[in-house]
This record gives sequence, C-alpha cells and structure tokens, in this order.
Amino acid sequence: MLLFVGLGNPTPDSENNRHNVGFKVIDCINKKFGLSKQKPKFKGLLTTGNVVDQKVYAIKPLTFMNNSGICIRELIEYFKIDAGNIIVFHDDLDIDFGKIIAALFPGGSITGCPKIASIAAINEIEGSPRGAWTGSIGHFHSSSGISEFNILIRTLESHSGPTNWHGRVQAGGGIVIGSQASSEVEEARWKATAITDATWGFRTGFSIEDLPKRSTEMVIIPKVEGPIGKPKPQPLPSIKQVGKIIRGDIHPSSKIDVLLIDNLDSFTENIANSLVKLGQSVRIVEGRPKVCLDPQKTVNSWLNIFKPKYVIIGPGPSRPEKSQITMEIAKLAVTNKLIVDNYQIPVLGLCLGHQALGLAVGWELIESPLNAVHGVPSLITHDNKGIYSGQKSPLILMRYNSLVLEPTNKSMICTAFEETGTLVMGIRHPILPIFGIQFHPESVGSPLGLDLISTFLKQEPMLIDSISHESQVR
Repeated sequence: MLLFVGLGNPTPDSENNRHNVGFKVIDCINKKFGLSKQKPKFKGLLTTGNVVDQKVYAIKPLTFMNNSGICIRELIEYFKIDAGNIIVFHDDLDIDFGKIIAALFPGGSITGCPKIASIAAINEIEGSPRGAWTGSIGHFHSSSGISEFNILIRTLESHSGPTNWHGRVQAGGGIVIGSQASSEVEEARWKATAITDATWGFRTGFSIEDLPKRSTEMVIIPKVEGPIGKPKPQPLPSIKQVGKIIRGDIHPSSKIDVLLIDNLDSFTENIANSLVKLGQSVRIVEGRPKVCLDPQKTVNSWLNIFKPKYVIIGPGPSRPEKSQITMEIAKLAVTNKLIVDNYQIPVLGLCLGHQALGLAVGWELIESPLNAVHGVPSLITHDNKGIYSGQKSPLILMRYNSLVLEPTNKSMICTAFEETGTLVMGIRHPILPIFGIQFHPESVGSPLGLDLISTFLKQEPMLIDSISHESQVR
C-alpha cells in the first residue's frame, strides 16, 4: 500500500504557483493511472486505485502547506500506512542544485537502461573517460535562478600542445536489440561528418562509397609560443556565401530567392544554411502559425510581396494536414496557381512537403508497410531526370519518416524508390516544375544532398498565360 501526497495551497491565486507543483503531480498520477474521482476526505482531496499491482492512495491536502501534516496524519492512522510507503511531492526549494544536476546527468539516452548497470558496462568496455563527449555544458544565472544545460552528443575537443593544436571528434549512437555493428559504425561516421566538414573542410568517409573531395583547403595549424601560448592569427579559408537568411513575414528587404516554409522541424535551419551556401537569399516563414484565418490570402500576399524565385516546403512532424499553409501551397502549385509575375515558380517538397504534394493531387498517405525509419541512411534509386540529372543511382540519402505516399492516379510521376523498390521516395509533376522527395538532402547523412538542392535551383519557372491560365513555355 502506497500513499502519494502532493503539497500545495488550495486558493485560486496559488493554482499555477511553483509551490503547487505537488498538486500538479497528483493530477498527473490520477490521469495516468486512472485513479478514482477526487473526494473530499481527511481534510484533503482523496483518490484511490492501483498502480501496477500496488494499492494506492493519492491526496492533495487542503489545510495549506504549513499544516499539511494534519491531513496526512489522519489518513495514515485510518489506513495504517507505514511511513516508509509515503511519497511526498513538493517544490524544490530545499533540494541542493548540485544534486539536481547529478541526478540528470549522464543522460539515459547516452548511457542506457538500467542506467547504473549500463554505465558500469561502458566503463569496462571503453576503458577510458569520454571527456566532454556525452557530458554537459550549461549555465545558471545567480540572480534569476534560470539555468540551461545540454548533452554533448557530437563533440570536437581542441587541445594545445607545446608547438601545435590538435583536435578529436567523438560521435556515436544508441544500441538497441535490433542494432547491427556495421550500421552503428556507419552512423557514428556520418554524425562526425557534420563537425569535420564545418571545421576542417572535409567529410569522414563512408564504407559504402567514397565521398567527393571538397575544394576547401585545410587551414595550417599555427605555431604557438610557449607551452600554452596564443595562436598567431591566420586567415581562414573563404567560403562564398552571398546569400542571407531572413526570418518572419515582415516586409523590409522583401525580395528574396527562396521562400522556405517552416513546419516546426529542427532541419529547417540546415535547409536554410544549405541554400545560403549556394548563394541564395532565404526567407523563413511559419507553416503552422497560431492564427491563420485565410491560408490562401496569406500565401498570395507572400508571393506578391516577396516575389520568390523558388518555394521549398520544409519537413515537420505529424501529417501535412496539420499545416494549413503547407497544404495551401501544395494545392496552388499542382493547379497552376503558384504564380509570380505570370510564372509558375518551381516548388520542392521535403518529407512532409513531399507528402503534401501527393495529397494535393489525390494520392493517399499511409503508414509505411516497412515500418518507420528515423535517422537511417538509405540507398535511393532514381530515374536520373529532374533534380536527379547527372547523379548516379543509387544514392545514399537520409530518411526520417513513418508515412509514405501511395499513388492512386497519374497526376505525379514516381521518380525514386528505396532499396526494396516498393516505397515511393520521390515524385515530380509531368509538366510543372514541382518536385517532392521523402528523404532529407540537407542532412549530413546525405553526402550528395546539396547537389540535389543545387539542381533544383536550376529549374526554370513556367510561363502561364494570364487569360487561359495554361502553361506556355518552360
């Protein structure tokens, strides 16, 4: 028999006060485990039920925090509950900050479950400390009490020696029951690639294929004076970045190259930065604003004001229907109405955007019969047309998806498939400059993904007759 006690104050002005966290926890327990309806008993609100195979009582004392003991004493004496079976939830004012941090780290995702046993196994197998990798860096503000910490999952450590600097990159992945050693090694390599490419100008190799050489030259490590002297200034290799990123739908600096629809995906910034590397000016707009009364009016205003040369519908969680803006753009595109200055502008749908384009022409969006994939490099075969022109087949491209398109008509052409040849990974319109890809070319796990985006940016807009609204010239 267990007793859960949540401390707090019953007045309305205290409802969302931090001292009422105990009440909030009891409410969550009641909902999670389907405990009984709250009843006023023992000078509190009492619920009962079972958690797994344990009889449970949960109570929110109504005697105010300082007198909570009155309520609890009556309850434990009535039900004869042992003091060792009482769990009290309350605010954290009396918990040492260091203990909180110690309890949080190391994180379960980079140790395992059960955590303590997993840490012991890792120490025995690895034989040396991990250093910064999978550790934490953060800060806390002494006056406001606000703190922020993270886990270092892909880490570059730089070290100074007597005459030079050196660095090491660490990366890895979680091991589950279905893991394969070779695949896990490959995953660690492409994760490390993001760091080596950004800092040193080259990508770590894949065992499946050799990656293309980069034109960026390695920076010579400067000599230092003394054991730990300051490095002398050295010019860094120049990367041509003539583009810029603008966020939001404000009007200043209105004309841009690419209108990028943000569907709440962490890859949005990667996409924007990839476009900037290719010399494009990008405006990022919300695909899922809190309020959007007229999606068509919103999209048309963006087209009229910003006059983009291209539109990219970004990836995101859930289904495309959750984004009114995304579906509106997809529908306008496939019906010849995504027009700037009488030209139908090229559209690229990434993952969720790809799915939206399929839905817009009447295709079905179903659960993948081959199960969901998350962060998995896949071999993608293609038809060597459109954005795949000049690319060898298959390509290694990164996938994050649980849904796939199922063709129901010939409004789109299937252009790419995964290893089995059964799941649609790419589509294009037969006439209009519209393309969709299920994978993520912007990911570090897509070695030639930037080439696909570059090829998309070479697609020509289509002239639309202003009277008949039919396509004339591509």
